[in-house]
Amino acid sequence: MHSILPLRLLWLISAVSATQLLDIGCSSKPHVIGCRFVRSSDIPLTSPSIDWGHFAPEDVGIFDLIKPNVTTGALALESKIRWKVPIGQLPHELLGFQVTITERTGENRKTYTYLAKLNRSIHRVNNAVQQADFFLKLNGLFKFGNNYDLKISFYPPGSGGIAKTEKIIPPWLEKTDCDLRYSLKKHRVKRSRQITPRDMATLWSTSFQAIELYPARSSVNVTFATAPAELCINSYIVRLKSDATGQVLVTRGVEAEPNMFIWQLFENLPFGMPFIVEVVPAVNKDGYCPCSNCNCVTTSSKAFELAEVKAKAPIPREPLQVAHSTPGDSLWLFALILLAAIVAALMILIAIVIFYHRKILKTEEHLKLTLAQEAPKFPSLKEKRIKAVLIIARNKTHIEKYMCDKLARALANSGARVRYEEWEHMQVEENIFQWIAMVLRDVDSILLVHGQKAPDYQLSPGSDNRLLSMIKPTDPRLVHASWGHYRTDSPYIETVFNLPRHAPLLCAALCCKFIAEQWKPVLKACEERLKLPRIGMDSELVPIDAVDESEDAALLGEQCSTEIEVVDEEQVLEVESPIVEEREQDFDTADSGSVDSCQMDTILVRPPPVPVPAPATTQCPQTPVQADSAYASLNTYEIHA
Repeated sequence: MHSILPLRLLWLISAVSATQLLDIGCSSKPHVIGCRFVRSSDIPLTSPSIDWGHFAPEDVGIFDLIKPNVTTGALALESKIRWKVPIGQLPHELLGFQVTITERTGENRKTYTYLAKLNRSIHRVNNAVQQADFFLKLNGLFKFGNNYDLKISFYPPGSGGIAKTEKIIPPWLEKTDCDLRYSLKKHRVKRSRQITPRDMATLWSTSFQAIELYPARSSVNVTFATAPAELCINSYIVRLKSDATGQVLVTRGVEAEPNMFIWQLFENLPFGMPFIVEVVPAVNKDGYCPCSNCNCVTTSSKAFELAEVKAKAPIPREPLQVAHSTPGDSLWLFALILLAAIVAALMILIAIVIFYHRKILKTEEHLKLTLAQEAPKFPSLKEKRIKAVLIIARNKTHIEKYMCDKLARALANSGARVRYEEWEHMQVEENIFQWIAMVLRDVDSILLVHGQKAPDYQLSPGSDNRLLSMIKPTDPRLVHASWGHYRTDSPYIETVFNLPRHAPLLCAALCCKFIAEQWKPVLKACEERLKLPRIGMDSELVPIDAVDESEDAALLGEQCSTEIEVVDEEQVLEVESPIVEEREQDFDTADSGSVDSCQMDTILVRPPPVPVPAPATTQCPQTPVQADSAYASLNTYEIHA
């Protein structure tokens, strides 16, 4: 049930002053450090000049959402500027950060300056402190078709300690003919990238205008904004979920015109249960997906619940005056009590007989269902589900890509739920929030497979550091593996599993069974890569089918390490006074058969919500205000046994 309210959609409002447009926030781990932003007028003009050397803010990124105003429907860009602190001994104590944003286009160019003051100064940055992720949240500052220069510097200011970047925002789309979807005009951004209406639709997120509760009627009315006409979004999926269990209670498909506020009414809801509402663009009736790779943004509301309406207390009445009793009245009272006792005994007897009779009927019915040839399966209220293992393949050659595919299928056949993704650095850099949200929500273990470096391949400095900073380098779910011992300058890699030499240990770390038969394709691919034949007892070539499982298990431990130096020592990262305690995991390993010492979680995590007619079972891990962190995830595909 929904109704369409006409609304005139306005363009992005112009910047009048920074304090009127900016919703400023600074994020970091609360138990590590915190910060607060002040306006430019409150920043001290003089401060001692120091030399920061080569230290400067790193991993600077800018991420956007297109959101409508809840009152007028005007479109605005919600942006987040994120950065980190480099690891090492700083030459001077760090008191905060200074963020300067300067317009590059237009005649009346403006500059916005903000200062983030830390709750305590920092002298040395270790792994735990670097997990503090600072970001400045801006609503409506950046405008379509404008360019900006950004500078993030250490405070107090001095020589060095500055990170610079630029922000280029494409112009808003021209009038789009949604009937010619495959010939939509493309808007160029820089030289090597083009943006289409589908790319704009991937950044669009709705806003909830109102969520009205009616406890007396046990119903909730939700009002949200639809997309502009240029994005060609005509269908939406509205889900009502339980915030406690994540179960989807109601799913509705809504067809709505653009530039409108529409509402949905949910009735007959239970009291005392927390609810959240999710809205995501869906595939249109003609099968056209409005977003790039169908990665539309899912918007979640705040949690709410219906309070039960209690009736008013009854008005006390004055007691009646009882007349004085006579001897005859006592006999009548005794007779009434005796009659009431007899009636009560009869009622209890009838209840016992009915209960026993119903119990017999239920037992007979249960026996009939059990003895039937095709007994119906009764689904449980809480479906047992497991999380997945995410495999990230950093391959350098075609054969390594083939080997990673065999590795993923071996783990899938061993009982693990595998999600496989070929590493595309630029794609993940452009969608970092979506990628991190998918990893933190959907996977139980992260297997990072390193390819062997070619002689002419030079690893760019800090690329591994940037990759691991996306996943959190101290995450206990992170597991490293390589085709041969992988040497790197990264300080985060503590243990590297050599594939397939450490196959049983790797299976134990990923909480799945080690089945030697499933690892034969991996061993064969490794032999093709190293160009090594298999040698039998009589020093002749022996086919792989002629070797028994015990000999094959031995080959798993030695065959693929003849060309590369093997180092089994763990590289332990020494952290000075870590603030976050690391969880230790002990894995029991076995030399034969299988390893099954881990109990997997019983909650199924599927890929992020993709707009399809059927209801999805995933949930957002956070409940932000108006989809503050509702960033869509990248597409990965599952490998089934």
